[in-house]
Order: sequence, then structure tokens, then C-alpha cells
Amino acid sequence: MKVLYVSNLCSEEEYNRLFSGSKVLVSQQSQRFNRLMAEGFALNGCEVQVVSGRPVSSIQKQKVFKHKDETVNNVNYHYLGFLNFKFIRNILLSIKAKKFAKKWCKNNPDGVMFCDALNLSVASAISKVFRKKNMKVITCITDLPEDLMMGANKLKSTIFTRFFKKVTKCSTHYVLLSKYMSESPNLFERPSIVVEGISDDSLSRIASVPAKKGKKIIMYAGLLYKKYGVGNLLNGFIKAKISDYEMHFYGIGNKHDENDDVLKDIIEASQKHDNIKYCGSVSSRECFEKEMQATLLVNPRPTNERFVRNSFPSKNIEYMSSGTPLLTTNLPSMPEEYKDYCYIIEDETEDGVCNVLKKITSLKIDELERMGKKGRDFILNQKNNKFQTKRIIDFIKE
Repeated sequence: MKVLYVSNLCSEEEYNRLFSGSKVLVSQQSQRFNRLMAEGFALNGCEVQVVSGRPVSSIQKQKVFKHKDETVNNVNYHYLGFLNFKFIRNILLSIKAKKFAKKWCKNNPDGVMFCDALNLSVASAISKVFRKKNMKVITCITDLPEDLMMGANKLKSTIFTRFFKKVTKCSTHYVLLSKYMSESPNLFERPSIVVEGISDDSLSRIASVPAKKGKKIIMYAGLLYKKYGVGNLLNGFIKAKISDYEMHFYGIGNKHDENDDVLKDIIEASQKHDNIKYCGSVSSRECFEKEMQATLLVNPRPTNERFVRNSFPSKNIEYMSSGTPLLTTNLPSMPEEYKDYCYIIEDETEDGVCNVLKKITSLKIDELERMGKKGRDFILNQKNNKFQTKRIIDFIKE
């Protein structure tokens, strides 16, 4: 199968070049997800051509981006050229993407398009080309517009939703992260498959995670927002008074909403409590290394938020891949099979988090390590990118 993979995906080398010296690394989770997906197709023998607009914004100093090609891990990357100015960038990307797609379709009449639905300017242009030629368009939907646009002004939300619908209208198949996504009014009736997340197949070839040594660390990595339950995690840890553990937070606060920013509280708490640390924002690779060294990883995301039904956090997959045990809320989008391989926060209040942290930290380290290993084996064997993309390929062929 020949696959034209449409997204803002870059190779790791290109991404590092774009953001070297930058304090904020954008789209890390999206990059990782799409890279694993593209490489998963290649692992299954597909010829994969990525066409990418690169994940840059108009505030970056570099204004001229030339087109560029490279091949990494059997994935061919074609980076579109553009001028990095607001609106002009999207117009140029749309024109060049359409031109590239016409040539690609002519040379690969049996090929399929796989796109990230949120890469609107490039995906909307290329999907039209494919549908006119009656070729398959598989759209991966990681987030829905009604969830992403919460709090956005009406005009911005309307424009985003309109372009999103253009992409999904051209789609022949959907790849969803949650079964609840299919209920969205912004999706059309199309065959769909649920792929809640993917892990890196190459991790299965790495020796098992070594025994934990040194400090016992509870770790959270991600956006430091109240709506993600980070405030409850912070206060629950303080209430638990677990003196032999440290609580480490990685990530950035909410610059757009002071009422939803926990970073200030974390920094203040770290000044009062020696075992609470704010560790800043780090690269995906460094973050994963820290996760492997930690004793317990926590995802305190509340289950009562609407967007939670429609998404499965890639963070849970990454956490479990590390070999460190996961403590997570009972997410509605999380398949039942996961619950045998992690610890669950049943009571999502501060007191509930406090009690479950006390319970887990009272366990012996070797018991925690067994749970971590069990979760890692499950994820790497049954949710790796080669296995998950094989499911998608079979789904398309059917």
C-alpha cells in the first residue's frame, strides 16, 4: 500500500532544528503520535510519503521556509515551502499541497491518503484532490472542534469548524481515539475504527527497565491546568504527608487563563515543601527518561469534563510504556482491558487523591515494579505502532 501521510509531522532531526533554543516546544504529543503512526505504516511494508507544513507559527523569527526532502526510518518527508506570515502561510501551503497531491495521485493511482484532521489548510486541499479522483481518504481525528474550540471566540470557532467539516466530508474512513467521538454532530456517517493510542514498537527491543534506585518520585508531565486535575494532585500530595517520596511536575502553565493555571501554586508549594519540585518543560525524549526513573506516574484528569469522553490521553500510553506504574482516573474512553494494568483513582477529590497516594506509596517497591512491568508488556505487545497500524490497514482493505 502507498500512503500519502498529511500532517505537520517532522522528523525528530527537523523538529529539533526548528525549535533549538526555544523555551517552549510546541505540538510534542501530536508530533510523537503522527511519527509513530507514519513509521507504523512503514513497518508494515507500506511506502509512506509525508507531506508536511511543519509546526511553526507566525511569531517565529524565521520567515522563509524552503521546501525540503529527507528520509528517516523508511518514511519519506516532503516539507512544503512557505512564507511565515499570518494567513499568507496557510494560503501558500494550501496551493503547494494541492499541486503536490495532483502529481502524487497521478503517479500512485491506487494510493491512499491518511491525514491528521487538525492540519486543516494542507488536509483540506489534498483531500479534495483525492475525492475528485475517487481515492480513499482516511482521516485520523484526535480531537473534535467542539472540544478544541471551548472558550474561543465565535468567529474563530466557526472558521475552524467549517474547515474541519470540509476535511471530514471528503473522508471515506475515520480513525477515532474514542468510541464516543462518532456521536459528534461535526462528523459524517463513515466507516470508523477506534485506535485509542499507540506505543513505539522499537521500545520492545530495549532491555527491560532496570530496578528503581535512589529517590522515590511521583511524577506528572503535561499541561499544568486545573481542568486536568493537577490542582487536586498537588493538594492531595500535600495532604498525604508522604515524607519519603518527592512530587515532580513537568510542563507549562495556562498563559491564557489565570484561573486555570496551577503553575503558580506549584512554585509556591515547592518553596514551602522540600519534596515538591517544579522541573520545567523538557523534550519528549528527556521526559520519557525521567518517567522511566520515577516510581509512580499520575494522570489525574477529571472524568466529568465533556472532552474527556472524546479523547484518550496519549500520556497514559507513554506512561505505561516506560515500565513505571500508572495511577489514572477511571476515564470513560479507556477500554476495560487497561484496568488490569494500572492503578485507578476512584475518588477524584483532593481527599480521594490523598488516600490513594497513601495506599500506593505504602506498597513495597518490588510490587510497584511488577505492576509497571505488567503494564509495559501489555502496551508494547498489544498497542505498539506496528500492531495498531496493521489494524488500520486491514480496516481500509475491508
